[in-house]
Amino acid sequence: MTKVQNRRLEAKKYNFRKPNPTTHKVQINVHETKKIDSHETEVDRLSNLPDDIIRRILSLVDTRSAVKTCLLSKQWEHYWTEIESIQFDYKTFSDWRDYAKYIRRVLRGRKPFRLRSLTYNCSGRKDKFLVSRIFNYARKHNVEVLETDVSAFSPRLYECKTLKTLILGPNYNIGNSPNPFGFESITTLQLVGVWLSYVDYKYDLFSSCLNLKNLILVNCQMYLLHSFNICAPELVKLNISNDRNYGNRNLVISAPKLKFFDFNGRYPLVLRSDECLSLEIVNIQFLLPPFDSLEKYNLKQPYISGLIAMAEGFNRAKSVTISFNFSKVS
Repeated sequence: MTKVQNRRLEAKKYNFRKPNPTTHKVQINVHETKKIDSHETEVDRLSNLPDDIIRRILSLVDTRSAVKTCLLSKQWEHYWTEIESIQFDYKTFSDWRDYAKYIRRVLRGRKPFRLRSLTYNCSGRKDKFLVSRIFNYARKHNVEVLETDVSAFSPRLYECKTLKTLILGPNYNIGNSPNPFGFESITTLQLVGVWLSYVDYKYDLFSSCLNLKNLILVNCQMYLLHSFNICAPELVKLNISNDRNYGNRNLVISAPKLKFFDFNGRYPLVLRSDECLSLEIVNIQFLLPPFDSLEKYNLKQPYISGLIAMAEGFNRAKSVTISFNFSKVS
């Protein structure tokens, strides 16, 4: 046998061209183990959290996104049904029927857990039956915080004893509706862009809020209204933020337990707070309009007089701070 034949026989016997199966298998196992470990680590960071934490996280995002988490895995199918906060916003939908259908499916699918907060915005669209269903659901599940822009409540919602915070607006028109805030249990009321223009001065809007401690008025419309009364026996903190010119509108505050008053706006109000015997801290911040515009319309002197009159309205307060922010000249 020749030397060449011997070399071919040895090569065939040992098969040097074939990869070592043991070495190749070990390399594959190491690579796959790293990939699996990385994958398991990512999943465990979420799925291994306590259920209460997961529900809390989903309650902080919009409900539509929370519902979509049911597609992640079987373990996540039920989490959205146990969230403590529900947010319905019409702006995220292009069709009202789809929006209404989505709301009904969420209310049917959610488990009967306690409802901490509910937000329902309809952007002026009226649907009496849908609103009634939403508010009845909120009442039955002991809602604590309600935010909405609807113009009327279902009568049974006033029976809710767990509601503590009510946020209304924008474009909510009170008109001359008797007892518009007839919730005895609320402690915080926030009105954002609410129309107060046509409220009769004889109406006491907050008289039925027997436990109201915190009142917030943001950009509320007070045109055609000469005087606006705030009468709340338990009110402790009043916050008014507005950049509109109210002229000589009178704000009459009757709150014997009022301690803190914050005002942030462009134009002063004529205040009467003779019955605020417990007033401690008053903080007034003005964003002054361009003085050239005040001079142009002969408003400079009335504006200064208004500032002085507003400060004098709190002559009983222990501490009064007035600050000015100057806007750029137009």
